Amino acid sequence: MPPPSATASIYALALESGWPVAILIERVGGEVVLVNDRFRVMFDLEDTALDDPLGAAAATFHEPDVFVAGLSSEAVPRRDRLRQRSGRTIERKVRALYDADVLTGWVWSCTDVTEQQEAAGAVARMSEFHQRVLDALPAQLAVFSPSGVYEYVTPSAIADPDVREWIVGKTDEQYGAFRGLPTEVSKQRTQLIREVVENGQSKTFEESFLTRAGERRYFRRFLSPVYDTDGEIQHILGYGLDITEHRVTEEQLRHAQKIDAVGRLAAGVAHDFNNLLTVIVGCGEGLREEMAADDERQRLVEGILDAGDRATELTKQLLSFSRRAVVEPQVLNLNTVVETTLSMLRRLLGEHIVIRLALSSEPAAVRADLGQLKQVLLNLSVNARDAMASGGTLTLSTRQRRIELPVEVAALGLPRGEYVELSVADTGTGISEEVRAHLFEPFFTTKPVGKGTGLGLSMVYGIVTQAGGQLQVDSTVDVGSTFCVLLPAVTQDAAPSLGGTHTPSLSPSTGKETLLLVEDEVSVRTFIDRTLSRLGFTVLCASSGREAVQLANEFPGVIDLMIADVIMPDFGGRELLRAIEAARPQTRVIFISGYSADNTVVDATSPRQAFMQKPFGIDALAAQVRTLIDSTTSGPEQPPVA
Repeated sequence: MPPPSATASIYALALESGWPVAILIERVGGEVVLVNDRFRVMFDLEDTALDDPLGAAAATFHEPDVFVAGLSSEAVPRRDRLRQRSGRTIERKVRALYDADVLTGWVWSCTDVTEQQEAAGAVARMSEFHQRVLDALPAQLAVFSPSGVYEYVTPSAIADPDVREWIVGKTDEQYGAFRGLPTEVSKQRTQLIREVVENGQSKTFEESFLTRAGERRYFRRFLSPVYDTDGEIQHILGYGLDITEHRVTEEQLRHAQKIDAVGRLAAGVAHDFNNLLTVIVGCGEGLREEMAADDERQRLVEGILDAGDRATELTKQLLSFSRRAVVEPQVLNLNTVVETTLSMLRRLLGEHIVIRLALSSEPAAVRADLGQLKQVLLNLSVNARDAMASGGTLTLSTRQRRIELPVEVAALGLPRGEYVELSVADTGTGISEEVRAHLFEPFFTTKPVGKGTGLGLSMVYGIVTQAGGQLQVDSTVDVGSTFCVLLPAVTQDAAPSLGGTHTPSLSPSTGKETLLLVEDEVSVRTFIDRTLSRLGFTVLCASSGREAVQLANEFPGVIDLMIADVIMPDFGGRELLRAIEAARPQTRVIFISGYSADNTVVDATSPRQAFMQKPFGIDALAAQVRTLIDSTTSGPEQPPVA
């Protein structure tokens, strides 16, 4: 049966050897009418017999069921991988042939699409790779149209896939309303996108807002234009970085630098003040010794000495704040510290303040300096009292607390782990946001002139952070404030010695030995010289390290002991001792300093060395001199080595 006349052009094309499409024409029943050269090459049919023109490929070109059933007369594509020797991908299309509405056969057209498929696969793989990269970006990425409409956002920007789908085609104002963001945030973004479109320049800006969880987050945003081949802005690329942790760390660094700078100033002031107090307290004690016990002027002297003691405590606070004080950390049960301080607090706060305890049932063991820990408790309690002038309730509580969440770690600047929390809560006036921003700054106070030094909270902050902890504040105006001290927990049982130490009264110690005094401060040097000379000692005075070395080398007799300031204009401390020992190897020495931390200059293994912190009194100095001389039994110091 001849094929329909409508297929004449197909025959003609199929017979052209240069046509790139492989053609097979079959009649119903499987009779092959035509196979062009391209088909033979594609399916490797050059050697097939005339009575079997399709050879092994015949099984893949059976009667299409879709046409036998009379369901379609349209070209039907069939793409599959034919298992031939080349293993290439062939796309086949089949079209039915009719004669007077009677199905007479079909035309197969085959195209090798291996390269196209491989290229499409490469594109798909690259697209998938790009998508994985975008999904993994820590930065928040969004693409806007020039009109400010969202076109794409990454999961790092919006985690919810439904919201990512919803946002496409929306403006930032619509998204901001959906998220509950402040209107000024969305308006700023929209305005900056408009500016980028107008001038073609990238923009960088920062913004902050509260999350739904009530946490303030900070972001740095970037907007850049994306141009098409004609040089027109086609998109706006926006990406942002969450800089909350960086901002917190930056703020902590600024605060630490400020604390360090003021700490250096405080330490210098305390050092100079201790020099003055050494003279004041020493001269006061000298006057008291010279007066009769019933002399009315004793009250004036006691007033001087009492003021000197209070000033000494103030310098200790300054040194503690500047971290120049020596601390003796030990394992303490915070519950025990609170309980043993309670009676003192009741006397200090007054009857108008009710003190309530809510202490942990488990031992709240921490490692800290007992004196400093009491100072923290006292300072926070006194501040609470001042906030409750008309009376109120002070609640002291302890509990175990674990710091684990990344948000807590970043906000507190503490490593993950177990902590003990001491809370001091009051029902006072509260603290405003403006005041809270400066709360731990040295010398900042809201109290009237003469009522506060501004060192209390800054000292508390310094003590807590020096112990590896952190200080938190939560306050509401007219409701009250809560200060939370967080200290690393320890597992050992707390067994501190909570009793005070009592220094017995010393009677003046006398002597006839020769002493070398090295002190650059004139008033201190003069006071010590006069004091020890009155007690019978021979005192050789030097105002610098070099002068002391020269004097020690030139003095022909025995120098029984040296009293030397640790910090001198040229050299002091161990360097001075080494220079003196070059000529006098068995030199005894008492190092003195306004910094208690300078006690590290003393060799703890040597019985010939001691340390005294300024200010000190006559009796204490004389007793230390006598003790050090008498306790070393190796014989007196010899004259300098020739």
